[in-house]
Amino acid sequence: MASFFRWRIANKVIPLISESVPCERLIGPSTVSSFIRVNKFKSEQPQLFLSWKALMNALPQTNDLRSPNELVKLLRNQGLPTAEGFVDIALCQQPLSVVFTVDKHVFSKIILTDIIANDEILAKSSCLFQDISPKNVLVQCWTPKIGEILKMSHFRSAIHSNFIANINKAAGHNITKINHTGDWGLESAAALFKYHQLDEKEPKNKINAERLFQISRSAKLLFEGDLNFKNDVKSYFEKMTKGDQILVSEWNYLKDIFLEHYNSIYKKIGLTFDDTLFDSSYSAEIEETCKDLLKKNLVAIQENGQVKVNVAVEKAVKIFSDNEIDPFLNKLGRSIFSASHWKKKHNFDIMYYVAPTTEINFISLLIPVMKELGHEWSDSLHQVKLRNLSHFDKKRKNKGAEFFMNQAKQYTIEMLKRDLHMSEEEITCEMAEVLSVTSLIVNDMMYKRSTDYDFSWRDILSLSKKSGASLQFCHAGLKGLQDDSEYTFKVDIDTSPLLENVAHNLIKHLSRFDEEVYDSYLNLEPRILVEYLFSLWYYIDKATNVLKLDINDDRLKVIKARLMLFEAARKILEKGLHLLGITPFETDYTPPDFLKEQFLELKI
Repeated sequence: MASFFRWRIANKVIPLISESVPCERLIGPSTVSSFIRVNKFKSEQPQLFLSWKALMNALPQTNDLRSPNELVKLLRNQGLPTAEGFVDIALCQQPLSVVFTVDKHVFSKIILTDIIANDEILAKSSCLFQDISPKNVLVQCWTPKIGEILKMSHFRSAIHSNFIANINKAAGHNITKINHTGDWGLESAAALFKYHQLDEKEPKNKINAERLFQISRSAKLLFEGDLNFKNDVKSYFEKMTKGDQILVSEWNYLKDIFLEHYNSIYKKIGLTFDDTLFDSSYSAEIEETCKDLLKKNLVAIQENGQVKVNVAVEKAVKIFSDNEIDPFLNKLGRSIFSASHWKKKHNFDIMYYVAPTTEINFISLLIPVMKELGHEWSDSLHQVKLRNLSHFDKKRKNKGAEFFMNQAKQYTIEMLKRDLHMSEEEITCEMAEVLSVTSLIVNDMMYKRSTDYDFSWRDILSLSKKSGASLQFCHAGLKGLQDDSEYTFKVDIDTSPLLENVAHNLIKHLSRFDEEVYDSYLNLEPRILVEYLFSLWYYIDKATNVLKLDINDDRLKVIKARLMLFEAARKILEKGLHLLGITPFETDYTPPDFLKEQFLELKI
């Protein structure tokens, strides 16, 4: 990427910033280089812009700083073109920036060589991440309690948790993905009691997760409306808390069925957890935490049964109508204990709760309550907010993520048959699953986290440039290009034959990859990276339409350069997909039309 040029620019600029103050006392090269961006717009030669505003904001206030005009004049007086390939240095007024123009052939050579030769994480290879201090970062996914259906809100938390973990790892942080599972309480006892009421004709040893979800949902309704059922459930739970081995063993049997179902979905999404906390393992400690909250009057049970949280938080609801089967006090106690548990075990610097906006009020109360309990580190807890989608609140609200994933898979199979004329034999189960899940992930991430977007199968499952399937096919086509070739290129090959504008436009876009990753990291917004990959698809499409790969002895030098360009594009696309939590799919299937004509010409 463009770090080579950013470092050179920083080293040229820093000694000239001030007339008298030594440069090392003003600012470091890594800071200056982080203010430099590759020009996105069309230009004859590649250009890098150093933001004057960002530079001035980072410098100490002193009267002997040079003006931008003086700085540009001094830089030009050092001689052009430079050894690094700079052919012009000028001033841009809107926005005020120092513009460094690079010879496009030098730029192409350095960018492509860097991408092909460098497999390090961005924290080591890009200057943009040099000033980021490594931290212990925990990412907690919002998961269903045992017995609840894994809904699309949980699906969205899973894919964004994966992205946040990956983007922070790319920035050099130590990442732990955690899961706090609610598996102990009256809800558990209710599901178990209802399970024991099953008709003898229904074989209990062959029961599946779908049937258990029905049982769990029915049990909650009965608990709310049937006093006898409620009393029986309370009796069950009392026995469980006292260690009734038969009941606990049978509950664990049901729990394992639920967990197997949840894990099968997370496996398809590509999310794995590094550590999991079950409430059942720490039920006594959680109960003590709840008692402590009442004792210190941080939580009070009012005469009307409502629960009041006694902390000073503006714009937060502090009084709740309590839910007997899942009391607010228990939820607060579980969350306080789990956060303390993670802090003690992992000593995190930052912990992200990736949860829907419905949890904002709860988390806004959780942190000040923890401070009152003496946990000053609670400021390191942050919620990554995901807007609830009205589509899933209004339609099929009782359907889980698996339902929509299965729908997506079936629609994908139909799309492949219809649009690509693929036969049943060509469409493998793995292909349909990967393409459908990728499409769901990319469609969600192309919007800001705060956006309530329309959920449209037509938009999600398409082969247009703005879809997950198109990115997967693009990568498969580029991978097939290299795999089908008996010819290999060396990293130090001559890239000067890349004369066409489409080649230089693609190279310039590739050079900006670390900028987009950096912005995605700062904002924790995958949308920034997704939009970059959509544009990458566009530039690859344009390049493959022009850069032919037919073989003639006198054109081998050209072919080598083009192979290197396409391999660099594939590597950047692959890295981008991995950051989003998507595994690029490799298939023997012939690529779609936008790649087919170009890629299949290479049979060396």
